[in-house]
Amino acid sequence: MIRVNKKQTIGKTYIHFRRYREIVAILFKFGFDNIIDQLNIGDVIPFLPKKKLANIHAYSNVERLRMAVEELGPTFIKLAQILSVRPDLVPYDIAREFSQLQDRVPPFSSDTACEIIEEQTGEKIPSLFLEFDKTPIAAGSVSQIHYALLHSGEEVAVKVQRPHITKKIEVDLEILYHVAGFIKNHHKKLTHHRLEHIVEEFAKTLSKELDFVNEAHNIMQFSSMFRSSDLLHVPRVYHEYSTEKLLVMEYIRGTKPACREELLEKTHLPPLEEIAKYGLSLIFEQIFIYGFFHADPHPGNVFILDSGKICYIDFGITGRVTREERETFMDLLLAISHRDEKKLVRHILKFTHESHLGETEKLERDFIELIDQYINAPLEEMRYSRIIHRLFAILNENRVSLKSHIYLMLKTLATTESLGRTLYPDLILLEEMRPFIRRIYRKRFSPRTLSEKGATLIGELLQLVRDFPEDIHTITQRILLGELSIELRHEGLREIADTLDRVSNRISFSIVLAALIVGSSLLIQAHTPPLWNDVSVIGLGGFLLAGLIAFILIFSMLRKRDF
Repeated sequence: MIRVNKKQTIGKTYIHFRRYREIVAILFKFGFDNIIDQLNIGDVIPFLPKKKLANIHAYSNVERLRMAVEELGPTFIKLAQILSVRPDLVPYDIAREFSQLQDRVPPFSSDTACEIIEEQTGEKIPSLFLEFDKTPIAAGSVSQIHYALLHSGEEVAVKVQRPHITKKIEVDLEILYHVAGFIKNHHKKLTHHRLEHIVEEFAKTLSKELDFVNEAHNIMQFSSMFRSSDLLHVPRVYHEYSTEKLLVMEYIRGTKPACREELLEKTHLPPLEEIAKYGLSLIFEQIFIYGFFHADPHPGNVFILDSGKICYIDFGITGRVTREERETFMDLLLAISHRDEKKLVRHILKFTHESHLGETEKLERDFIELIDQYINAPLEEMRYSRIIHRLFAILNENRVSLKSHIYLMLKTLATTESLGRTLYPDLILLEEMRPFIRRIYRKRFSPRTLSEKGATLIGELLQLVRDFPEDIHTITQRILLGELSIELRHEGLREIADTLDRVSNRISFSIVLAALIVGSSLLIQAHTPPLWNDVSVIGLGGFLLAGLIAFILIFSMLRKRDF
C-alpha cells in the first residue's frame, strides 16, 4: 500500500534531495537544461552534473523526452503511459511517443526473487514448486515473471514484485505533488488541468497496481462475468500462494495478435476477421453490460489460444463506469447519429469536471464540424481512433477536461480497435458497435425495464414525501437555535484581492513618503536643532529616509514590471 505525505516541508525536501539531483541530472543529460534554467533549479541544487548524451542531436525532442522518462524509472514510466491517453494534458506528438514506452527493465536477481517468494509464503521453493525457472520470462518496472510447475503438474506464472519498489514510488509521488503545487501557484494558465488531482488519481492507480491481491480480485470478477463465455478465457488464480507482493496464476500458452502469419497457419482457428470482432464484442460487453473493463489491452497483454478463445493477462489496470455513465454514452452516440449538437454537448459535459459551461456555442460549432466530417464519410475512413483524437483536441481547445475514468474507457476502445486491425485491417469499431447498442436500447426501453425504473422512481418519491416534514422540522430547529450556517465561497477573486493589497500598500508608502518630505522640509526651513552646517539634522535624516523608501518602491516596481 502506497502512503504519500502531501505536505512539503524543508526537512522532507532535504530527505528527497538525492532523488531531486537524479531527476535534474537526467533532464540535463537528455538536453532539457532549459527547464532547469526556467525553474531556477541551479540556485536550489548546486553542483549539478553537466554530462549530456553523446549523440543528443540525433534524436527529436519527443524522443529525448521518452528516453528521459525511461531512465527516470517506474513512477515516471507509469505516469507517461497514463499521459499517453490524456491529450488534454500533453501535445499529441508527445502522447503518441509516450504510447510507445516500453516498460522493460533489466530483471533483478533471481535469488532475490526466491527470497521474496519464500518470505511471502513462509515456505521454501522446493516445497512450493516441482520446478522453478530462475530465469524470468518477462521483467517490467514493477515486477518480473517466472515460469514454474506445481507439484500437481499445473503450469503457473509467478509474478514477483520488485524489492523496495513501493518506497521508491512514494518518494517520486511526493516530488510530483510538490511540482504540481508549484505549477498551480506559479502558472495560472494551467490551473484548469487540476494537476494535483491528476497526481492524486495517479497515486491511487499505482497503489492498486502494486497490490497483487487487488489484481487477483479483478481476475476473479472477470471469471465470474465470463464463466460461460465461448469467446474469453480467464486465467486461474492460485490464491493459496498469492499475496500483496506475489501472484501465482495459470501459465498461458497462446499466440499474440501481432503474429498474424503464425495465426493464419493455424487452420483450425476461426477466421481472423471473426477473432477481431470477438475482441470488440468482449470490450463492448465489459463496458456496456458490466461497467467493468480491462483497461490495458495492448498487444503484449492479449493472447489467442488454440481453442480460438481470447485471453487477457495482467489485470492490474481496470476501469469502471456507472450505469448512468453507460446510458449517457449511448445517448451521446444517438445524438451524433441524429446530428444534434446541443444534446451532444450536454451529454459530453456530463463526462467532464465542468458539468455546466456558461457559453457552449463554440463547443457546439466544433462538434457539428466533427459530425459533418465523419457522419457521411466512407466506412474505411470512420476510424474510431481518428474521431476520438479529434474529440480530445476539441475539448482541449475549449479548456474542457474529461474525467480520468472516461478517458480510460474511450482510449481502451481505441486500443482494442487498433489491436483488432492487426488481425483484420478493415475492422470498423463504430460499425460493429451499432447492432450492440441497438440491442441494449431495446432492453433499456423494454416494458420490464421501464416498469422496474418506474417502481424505483415511485419508491424514491414516496421516501422524499415521507422525509420532507422531518427535514423541514430539522431546518427550522437549527434556525431557532442559531446553528444554521451558510458558507460563501468566492472564486477567481484572489488575483483582484492581491492587486488591491499591492495598490493599498504602495499608496500607504507614498503617503508616508510625502509626509516625510513635507515634514523634513519644514524642519530644515525652521532650523530646528540639532544643527549641522546650519542644517537641521532631524530634517536631513527625514530626507535620507524618504530617499530610501522611494528607492525601495521604485526598485520593487521595476523588478516586477508592475507599473
